[in-house]
Amino acid sequence: MNHVTATTTTYDHVREFYERDDISRQAPGMRDVVTVREGGVKKKIQKRHLTMSVLEAYRYFKNEHPESAIGKSKFAELRPSHVLRSSDTPRNVCLCRYHENIKLALDCLQHIIPRQAFQSTQDFVEAVACNPESPLCMLGQCAECRNGKLLEMRTLCNIPEDDKQIKATWYAWETKEGLPNKVQKTGTLSDVLNFLKTVATKFVHHCFVKKQQSGFFQAIKLQAKADQETVVLQVDFAENYIAAYQDQIQSAHWHQKQVTVFPSVLWSDGDPESYAIVSDSLEHDKRSVATFLSKIVEDIKMKHPAMKEIHIFSDGAASQFKNKFMWCFMSTTFKELFPTLRVQWHFFATSHGKGAVDGVGATVKRAVNTDFLCRQAVLVTDAASFVASARQSCPNINIKLITSSEITEFIQHHNLNERWANTSAVPGTQSVHHIEPVSWGEVCHKIYSEAEQSGVHTLLHSEITSAESPGHKSSEHQSTAAKNIKTGDCVLVQFKANKSFRQFVGLVNNQDQEALEIRFLRRNDSAGLVYILPVMEDKAWVTPDQVIETFTPKVDNRGRYHFGEAVFAE
Repeated sequence: MNHVTATTTTYDHVREFYERDDISRQAPGMRDVVTVREGGVKKKIQKRHLTMSVLEAYRYFKNEHPESAIGKSKFAELRPSHVLRSSDTPRNVCLCRYHENIKLALDCLQHIIPRQAFQSTQDFVEAVACNPESPLCMLGQCAECRNGKLLEMRTLCNIPEDDKQIKATWYAWETKEGLPNKVQKTGTLSDVLNFLKTVATKFVHHCFVKKQQSGFFQAIKLQAKADQETVVLQVDFAENYIAAYQDQIQSAHWHQKQVTVFPSVLWSDGDPESYAIVSDSLEHDKRSVATFLSKIVEDIKMKHPAMKEIHIFSDGAASQFKNKFMWCFMSTTFKELFPTLRVQWHFFATSHGKGAVDGVGATVKRAVNTDFLCRQAVLVTDAASFVASARQSCPNINIKLITSSEITEFIQHHNLNERWANTSAVPGTQSVHHIEPVSWGEVCHKIYSEAEQSGVHTLLHSEITSAESPGHKSSEHQSTAAKNIKTGDCVLVQFKANKSFRQFVGLVNNQDQEALEIRFLRRNDSAGLVYILPVMEDKAWVTPDQVIETFTPKVDNRGRYHFGEAVFAE
């Protein structure tokens, strides 16, 4: 490879590097802006904060661009004015607990044994793993370096025993009674070293997932730019906007209404598109996410009719995105709404989900607030007036109002509460960073998006009929008792769920004198007429009185079970 000197193009690459989401994080506050001049015109840009020191960022840049001749001083000089140093990070920015606890412990080592201490978290990772690029090493599956073995051999054993008895004081973030607290710890240097050894495997795992997800996010955006069939959507909740009066009486301060803002950014083969869903519902939960996401994708589908695949990115908030309810929704209702659309959901590593969406949310709220304070806008007292003001101030952002009643209507119309009540959890949900629906009620999940290994989990049994489902028609072919059931028969079985009944189709896999083992089928089309055996077997024992009917479906050469329309009425 030819040696490349530091040129204007290289300088542009450096500035773009500083703005990457894995190098700096977008500040979410509506006051987190800097004013710069571009072409003699003042412009406000949302602040970003480095997630590492400038020196560490330089090392990452050189690892990715070894041919670049740029030096440390020039690299530091090229840092954009809106990208602030990590030391300038304000108190209200959510830092990563994993990284902060390691940094706090390494700071302690730096004061006690500066010559032997790690200079950065990257140095620590390189001391823990045989190969920082290997999934086996970074995910704790390597016999040579897992559980801090290599750290002990390379570093800890080289520290004199006398030094290990030196008194030490350090800090760590811990959760007590559900609240995070920065706790002071006292002990010896040996205690600090043991702490680092204990958390080493978990930390490098976290670092690997962070790097993989951030890298995939950048790569898939480039793919979407060159492919009109692929789009990338990042979503998140912004902090609620507090609606206040410009001149208000004292008691009104304690009765201010809030407005939910749900920003998102779309990358496609054109310019990035920004969305902001505004709602009077303050519930940042599965109901809101399911409704908001459906409305956004519906709009995207209209603007991008060639779209065949969508990649959704978000943080891993358990109450909002990373939970069995959303995964059930994506593999059932979402697939019914968009049957030809392939969807994959990717989760950033814990506390590393900040991005362009935070800038969109802050921009909308700041614009409304500025116009309101300057008395250029109507009174902003609720979600509707917020939308009216935002649409005037932010014409380049697609702003939609979705009321709490619309959310309730969407949930009821698609029978989501009942589906969620019967959803099973994916084991190790919080370690999952990629899911993709593979059939109705079934998802494929991975530790990170490009992992070779994956698992398949059934969240919900296929629905044939429900005693209380809207639109269900009874069939004259159904009976109330099963007779002469034998192994291999296709049957309809009934389970009681709360106050209603759920019915599922499956094959009799085994039986004894008192019960039947059913291997359930999965729906393979939107009409509910074609079923398949899932990749992962889903079995349950039932009593004979739970069998509602037996069927004789047609089986094609691909192993798909075809049922008559008269039997499975919509």
